[in-house]
Amino acid sequence: ELAYPDEFRDGLDALGDGAGEDAERVDFLDYARGVSRHLAGGERIAVLFAQGAIVRGGSGGDSFASESFLGSDDMAGELRALADDDSVVAVVLRIDSPGGSALASDLILREVEQLRARKPVVASMSDVAASGGYYIAARATRIVAEPATITGSIGVVTGKLATGRFQEELLGITHDPLQRGANADLYSGLKPFDERQTAVLRRRVNEIYGRFLDHVAEGRKLSRAAVEAVAEGRVWTGADALAVGLVDELGGIDRAIALAREQAEVPESDRLPLVFLPKPPSFWELFSTDSGPGLEARLLALVEARLAGELAGRLGARYGAALPPPVARPRLELEIDGGWQALAQGL
Repeated sequence: ELAYPDEFRDGLDALGDGAGEDAERVDFLDYARGVSRHLAGGERIAVLFAQGAIVRGGSGGDSFASESFLGSDDMAGELRALADDDSVVAVVLRIDSPGGSALASDLILREVEQLRARKPVVASMSDVAASGGYYIAARATRIVAEPATITGSIGVVTGKLATGRFQEELLGITHDPLQRGANADLYSGLKPFDERQTAVLRRRVNEIYGRFLDHVAEGRKLSRAAVEAVAEGRVWTGADALAVGLVDELGGIDRAIALAREQAEVPESDRLPLVFLPKPPSFWELFSTDSGPGLEARLLALVEARLAGELAGRLGARYGAALPPPVARPRLELEIDGGWQALAQGL
């Protein structure tokens, strides 16, 4: 019950034990600080936020673009630290990510596996946990999604923006490239993939897609065929993902925290504090991430993630509902407006 100070004092007087005006009082903030100090040395539950496009290297963001990046190096470090922290009895991994780099996602998933071997890990899906965002959740102890979470998108897409002809014919810019090695120009933006390079990329995409399917099958305790039936780049809401076995239950972060307590077998009477990670960056850290040589790499990663996400979304919206149960994984080669060339597996 919420009350004014005088109503609170009158309530104490009504208790009839002589409290009221003569009762000793403690300021709420002082009390809270005392409780925090009391709880700091005991067990706790960690809530680790995984937000943004998944990239290799460090996490960060660009304030002018209102975008964030989930770096595999930083996230792996946080997960290892939580695994080694004996005061942390369970971890809630709060995911809000459309995916990104396959290698970076795999590096993060490896640390999730190592952490799960030592303590419960509950994946809590926010607005989006798709593609790589689902990949890093696949081996969690339990997965909780919001009913409207966008998840799934189990597939792989790779490609490049080839602008050589555009530059030469429309801008009058010519190039005289020099290279050594058959695949030195594999990701050159001056020309599309040739047949040999396309075959190389198809093998690579098939390998990554197969690894994705295996992780989901093992993490969700499903057969490979069952995962293939809900994969192929299909996008699911949280409610639909529950029906097809990609998540365990519906709920928000509060339910995920409660589930983490249950998995850690924490008695209901025990009060455990929450620690939220990663720690927010300082002003100077925010300022420094918007400049320097790392900015170009982050912008390129953002463009790649957005292109891949948009392509997967368009294909899923156009073809996903009409796709029959898969017999063999389809391969799709696209060239859009003469520039964007992509290879997709499972889309």
